[in-house]
Formats: sequence, C-alpha cells, structure tokens
Amino acid sequence: MVPKIHAKGRSFRVTAHYVLHDPDAETKERVAWTATRNLATHNPDAAWRVMAATSMDQDRLKQQAGIPNTGRKSKDHVLHFTLSWHPEESDKLDRAEMLRATKTMLHVMEAQEHQCLIVAHNDEPQPHVHVVVNRVHPRDGRILSSSFERLKASRWAQKYEEERGKIYCAERVINNAARDRGEFTRGEGDLPRQVHEATQAVNDNDRREALIAQHRAEAAQLKASERRLADRQKTAWQKLEAGHRERTSRIDAAAKTVFMRRLSKLRDDYRPQWAELYHEHEAQQRQFEQREERLLGRVRNMFGAIDFRSLVGRGSEQPDGKAATLSQAFQVLADAGARRETLKSEQQLAQQALLREQRHDEAALRDKVQLARQRAQTGNRQRFATERNDLVLRKAMDNARLRAQWHEKSRRLREQLRELRQLEPEHERPAEKPRKSPTPPPTTRTSEILPKRGVEQAARQIDSWRDLQRSRLDRTLDRERDDDRDR
Repeated sequence: MVPKIHAKGRSFRVTAHYVLHDPDAETKERVAWTATRNLATHNPDAAWRVMAATSMDQDRLKQQAGIPNTGRKSKDHVLHFTLSWHPEESDKLDRAEMLRATKTMLHVMEAQEHQCLIVAHNDEPQPHVHVVVNRVHPRDGRILSSSFERLKASRWAQKYEEERGKIYCAERVINNAARDRGEFTRGEGDLPRQVHEATQAVNDNDRREALIAQHRAEAAQLKASERRLADRQKTAWQKLEAGHRERTSRIDAAAKTVFMRRLSKLRDDYRPQWAELYHEHEAQQRQFEQREERLLGRVRNMFGAIDFRSLVGRGSEQPDGKAATLSQAFQVLADAGARRETLKSEQQLAQQALLREQRHDEAALRDKVQLARQRAQTGNRQRFATERNDLVLRKAMDNARLRAQWHEKSRRLREQLRELRQLEPEHERPAEKPRKSPTPPPTTRTSEILPKRGVEQAARQIDSWRDLQRSRLDRTLDRERDDDRDR
C-alpha cells in the first residue's frame, strides 16, 4: 500500500478532469469505476460540481452554523490523494476492499464527513484509486486540517499491510520505528515527472539506478546549498533591519541631546531677563508701599491704577491689569487692597508676556531640531531603501543562479538517460505509448448534467456565476475596444 497525498489545489474542475479522463484526451478508457461519499448523486460529473458549489458557499455555511468567520483564510479547498496496491495484490483485490481501504483512510485523515469523489484506474500494473476530497465541511463550512497528514497516512499504510499479512514497503517500517524513537526521519522524495518518464524508457536497471542515485545525491547537495543560501539571506535581512533600527535610534537620541543642550542654553539666556523683571517688580512694590504712607502718594497710586483710556472707550485690546470700568475705578479710589491687587495684576501680565516670548523661542528651537531630525531620518530611510534594493537584487541573482543549477542538473540527467537508451539495442527498447492530441473540455452547462433533484440550486448558482464572469469579460473587452478607438 502506497498512499500519496498530492499538493492542495483550488480547482475541482481541473482535478476531476484529470482523474475522470485519459491523459491529454477526453476518453475515459482508464476509469474502471467511480463512487461518491456524502453526496446526493453518484454521477461523477455532477459530484465535483456540487463540491465546487459547497466550496464557494463556505461563508454562508459558517454563518448558519454560528461559527465566526475569522482566522487565516485558505483557498486550497481541493485535497487529492492516491492509494496504490502492489501488482501482486491485483488478483485478490476487488472494489469492496478498495472502498473499505479508502473509507479507513478518510477516517484516519478525519475527512469521513466531507464530500469526496473516488475514481479507480486500470492503466497501470498496480491497482490504484484517486480520491478527491472537498476540504470544506458541507454542514459548518470549516476547513479540513492538514496537520501531520503524511505521517498519519504512513502509519496507516503500515498497519494496513500488517493486517493483510505481508509487508511490501520495509523502508516505511524502518522509518516509523525511527520516529517512535524520537528521531526525525523523512522518506525519499519523488522524482520529477519528466525524469520518471525518462527512466521508465530505459531497460538497463543497474545503470538506471546508478543515475537515479547520482541524481538524488546532486539534488541533496543543491538542497543543502539552498538551505545555506536561505540562512545567509535571512541573516542579511536581519542585519539590514537591525542596522536601520540602530541608526534610527541613534538619530533620535542625537536629536534629543541637541535639543536639550540648546534648550538649556536658551533658558540660561532668558534667566537674566527674569532676574531683571523680578528686581523691577520688587522695586515697584516698595515704591507703592512708600507712596501709600502719604496722601499725595496714595493719589498717585490711584491714578496709576486706573486706565482712563478704557473709561472713555479708547482702551487697547490687550489688558494691562488696570481698572477699566467705573465700578473698578471707584473701588481703587476707596480701597488700598484693590490698588495692591491692580499692581499684582500688572506684574503678572508682564511675567506672562516674558513667558510667552520664551515659549515661542523654545517652540522655534524644537521645530528647528525636529526638522533636522526628519532630514536625517529621511536620509536614513533612503539609505535603507538603497541597501534593501541591493539585497533584493543579490537575492534574486542568487536564486536565479540556484535555479540554473537545478535546471542544469536535470538537463544532464535527461541527457545521460537519453544516451543510455540509445546504447540499448532497438528491439530491447520499450515501445512508446502514442500520445493523443489534447482537446479542450466540452462547454456543457451544469444544469444539463446535474440530476433534477437535490442539486438544482447548486447548478443554478454555478451557472449564474459563470454567466457573471462572462459578462464581466465582455464589458472589459468592450472598454478596451472603446479605448482603442479613442486612441
């Protein structure tokens, strides 16, 4: 038993067309039988369309089930895996056993409640079935987890062979035993398709196996180089970002230091003015108290505390602390305390004026330092962008060089296999299968294929979606034609 889980896909149509037809053809000669699970139809052409409709309806299914539509979204809703038996088992293997194994595999992957299409092929010596699973749950819209799916499949395949009485894959048993001991073990990867097809055309098994071993060794070396390159690139990115953050912090710290130093100097420059204002106010208060002891002095204080221009309606817009109304004037004339409060108000206004002047100069200094900091940060960002572009260019060149090495390795292997095949006698070469020219799939409307009961709504949804896409394409083509005419 060999379970193979293919890469996740997004198109049910493409996957179903591959499993339901012969390669590059519209015939179905290799399809032995089909089956479905958790679907209201046994028609395979209708089954994948229903699965596609369920996939597109995921958000509504979640809403109806009361599941919040949060988390990371995935559009890879197509799960495709293959179960292959050994050619020796073909005589004692029937449809019921293949369906039983498929059902058990679905339970192992926790996909027993998901929609699936099962297709058996007879074009290879080993019996095998293709299983297409909709990862979207048909009731609540939740996505099927893919955690440890290959490890689960490996352990299930070993248990399946043990139950049937013969182990065909001893390497899998060894790998699973190593995993039980806590050792990280990974099986050998599959050969690329073009390499596999080339090796099948060679009869010299010893030299073919030697070439494949050489290919795997070179692939391992290139893979190690790829990991080392990824580590170097990751380190370079981290170094670049750390340097940018360090320069940013250094510029901010330098700007703060310069601002505090200049601010301290500015305040030191204003300190004599504050001292002069203080002494001036102290002298005014002493003179006020001395004048209050004499009648003429009190009269002078009275006239000094009244703003006569404001009384006649010609006062300035800026308050000066003096009495500006008749009631305030009479209070100043009659009360010495009011005259003292008037003097204090005048002095406070003078202090506020000097403070505003100082704050204005501090704000101008702050803006000047901030402008210098912004210019430095702009230069820092430009430097980061330049270094980042250089790093991106080097990364692209390194990746291109690595891809060229991969292509060169594959080219050499194909060339060696071709030379090996040419060395064989012509009568020993395996006959090549004639390849049929590919034909486009028929444009059949979904409503013409689906059964009349159970999935009419799904057919209408798919047809309406297809019509909407066609109308959008037509509008786009019309706009492009109009633009061409305008030009």
